[in-house]
Amino acid sequence: VVVVSIGLGGALLVDVAGFLAVALVLMVVRPAYEPAREVGNTRTELVAGLRAVREVPGVVGLLTGVALLAGGLLPMLTHGVPLLVRSRGWDAGVAGVVEGCWVAAGLAVSLVVARVGTRDRVLAPLVGGPLLSAVGAIGLVAAPEPYVASAAAGLMGVGTVLFTSHVFPLLVLKAPE
Repeated sequence: VVVVSIGLGGALLVDVAGFLAVALVLMVVRPAYEPAREVGNTRTELVAGLRAVREVPGVVGLLTGVALLAGGLLPMLTHGVPLLVRSRGWDAGVAGVVEGCWVAAGLAVSLVVARVGTRDRVLAPLVGGPLLSAVGAIGLVAAPEPYVASAAAGLMGVGTVLFTSHVFPLLVLKAPE
C-alpha cells in the first residue's frame, strides 16, 4: 500500500525512519549487560533443549500446532496473495489491501485479548483459531472479487491471532523454571 501511494523512494524513507525509531528506542531502553555464560557444544545444548520440551506435558502438542499453523498460513500470505491477485488480473494494490486486512483483523483481536485476557478460555481459541484461519484461506482461494479476498484474509487474521494469543501464554506457563 505504501509503495502504491508514495512510490519506492517514499517506502524506502518510511522504512529508514521506522528503523531509526526502533534503533533509538533500543538504545534508550537498553538492558543491563550480562556477560555470556559458558556455552557447551551446540549439539549437546540442542539435545538438552529437545529433551526438556519432551518432558513437559503438552508442550510438544502446542509447538506442533504453532508449526502447522505457521507452515500453512505464512506461505499463503507471502506467496498465495500475490499469485491470487495476479491470476485474477487485479491491481497490485489489491495485494496490499488484502494483506492489510489480515494485519488489521489480527490487531483488532490482539487488542480485545489484551483487554479481556486469556485465562480460563483456552480450548475454544486453540481449536477455533485454526479453523477460522482455514475457512479464511479457502475463502481467499475462491474469492471472485477483491472485497471477498479482503474479508477472507481478515478471517485468517482473526483465526491466527486468536490461536497465537492463547497458545503462547500456555507455553510460557509450561516452561520449566
